[in-house]
Amino acid sequence: MLTLPLLVIPALFFVGMGVIGLVRPAFIANIFGGKVETAPSRAEVRAVYGGYGVVMGALLLGAPTLMPDVARGIALAMAASVGAMALGRTVSAIVERQGGWYPTWFFLGVELLLAASLAIWAW
Repeated sequence: MLTLPLLVIPALFFVGMGVIGLVRPAFIANIFGGKVETAPSRAEVRAVYGGYGVVMGALLLGAPTLMPDVARGIALAMAASVGAMALGRTVSAIVERQGGWYPTWFFLGVELLLAASLAIWAW
């Protein structure tokens, strides 16, 4: 029970990110200096940040009760997924030589914390 926040906090992060991505895709794009000026670009943000976040967060929240036999596997898969995001962000930071800590390094840190939290919970 003491480890439950290790699962719940990442789940709530994903749900929050997902809701914002679905409702305000321009807000997500603006964080990274991008624009979503076309319907296809807004659809992409809604899909990758919105739908993914809501469903993955809900899955993390529901799995321990609804699917206890596979909950740890789900958390581990999500840890790997978020770790892959951190890897891609690291490669981009090296190749692009981005200045400043925000948003790249900030979100890299968030992703590493989320991945570690989920991996520890799954352990």
